[in-house]
Amino acid sequence: MRIQITFAGTTPLIMHSDKLADSANEYTVMIKELTAKKKNKTTADEEQISKLEWMGSSYVDNNNVVIMPCGNLIRCMRDAAAITKNGRDIARAMSPITLHVPLLIADNDGELKERKLDALWGDPKHIDRRMAKVGQSRVKRTRPIFPQWAVTATFELLETVLNYTTVVNICEAAGLTTGLGDARILGFGRFEANVKKLKAA
Repeated sequence: MRIQITFAGTTPLIMHSDKLADSANEYTVMIKELTAKKKNKTTADEEQISKLEWMGSSYVDNNNVVIMPCGNLIRCMRDAAAITKNGRDIARAMSPITLHVPLLIADNDGELKERKLDALWGDPKHIDRRMAKVGQSRVKRTRPIFPQWAVTATFELLETVLNYTTVVNICEAAGLTTGLGDARILGFGRFEANVKKLKAA
């Protein structure tokens, strides 16, 4: 069975990809060059570091459109399903049709649409700066934040492993208890899930 799930945000989504954990990543390299200045960093350097962290924490496609990896959606549902011991079944039963889907982000008129990352920098409502714990220290980190968002993805569901009604219940629980993105323990990334069956082609 093919199903479509829409995750409609009810709290802001903070994005945090793992790209910056890669020492060879272009953003990581540029950040290191600036942080190496230590006490000699200028205000402009600090702002550039913030921008690079923001960009490096984003998921984008080859056209610089903000996306959500479908693996993150599966992980979210799997974490919620673990409560009822269905976690492994989610990964076995559900296969995304694509590796990623566009993240729909509200424009100034409140319309949810695909957005390019570079068009969002500089807008305070899309920039989250907060202190994060790194080792024994607390340092300032900058991440993209999307107050109004939604994402729709299509999956193949193997009903012999997990039935449709169970998937609906898991998705509803995931939106209430698990969420997507960063700072979920603080209540970010919560959503309402709408699951529907798609007609066979």
